[in-house]
Amino acid sequence: MKSAEELQQQLYYLLEQLQEMARKLPLQYQQRMPYELLSGLANCLLNETIFKIVEGLTEIQQVTEKQLLQQRLQLLQRQKAEKEAVAKKPDSESERDLLIAKQTEELKEADMNLIKQLDQLVLDQQSALEKAGVPGFYSTTNTQEIQERVWGVAYQIASDDVEYVSKYLDHREKDGYRRTETTFHPKCSQTGQILAPFGLEFYLATSDNPFYVGHESLETIARHIVSSSGPSGTNREYLYQLARALREMLGDDAMALHHDSSDRHLFELEKRVLALEDTLH
Repeated sequence: MKSAEELQQQLYYLLEQLQEMARKLPLQYQQRMPYELLSGLANCLLNETIFKIVEGLTEIQQVTEKQLLQQRLQLLQRQKAEKEAVAKKPDSESERDLLIAKQTEELKEADMNLIKQLDQLVLDQQSALEKAGVPGFYSTTNTQEIQERVWGVAYQIASDDVEYVSKYLDHREKDGYRRTETTFHPKCSQTGQILAPFGLEFYLATSDNPFYVGHESLETIARHIVSSSGPSGTNREYLYQLARALREMLGDDAMALHHDSSDRHLFELEKRVLALEDTLH
């Protein structure tokens, strides 16, 4: 058993290591690593059981990353062999173009699935560390704790129509959605005027929604959208209008600079649904 002095020295060492790791992070993440959090983490790591949990999670992550990398390398190797086989054929230009398009889509979907598996790995790590009592690690579906930026359009309802419109929307969004309050940050007006943020209500569905299919592949989600409809219309039309609205809000230049992985997911999904819709005609 270590003496109090030895434990104190080990605590200082762990804290120094954590501080050094934090300093290597981008500034926006350093600000989320206050001394109190790092000190709490160092204290937790003094517990041998928690240290072994962290070691185990690290090993699982390394093995998983190697497996995913190997899968991607195997896919690239297979695609290379397919290209070489087509190149040996006479008059293969059109076949080559079709193959390149097919392989590009195949690689995009493989990368999306890879990202989803890494995201799930992070969630599993958060859950394990939360159960072990490690500070700063927890997962939540509490909408007040989730800090994400999304684009949208705000509408002001006439005071005489608030009750009617609210009842209508509550009925329309009843399957898995709940009314949620948030702060809306308007873009600058066309004249460059900066508009002040204001509060509003919107309808939100999180991953615990019984109809959530975000964990499925793009192809599966696309097939689900093509064949689904409700009282408000078809799912595919909702998707098309959502993608169109986002393009109009951001513009081509802004889309190239600012759209994130969620936006890419939206536009890849739109492309697949359009392709599936063409096969139905």
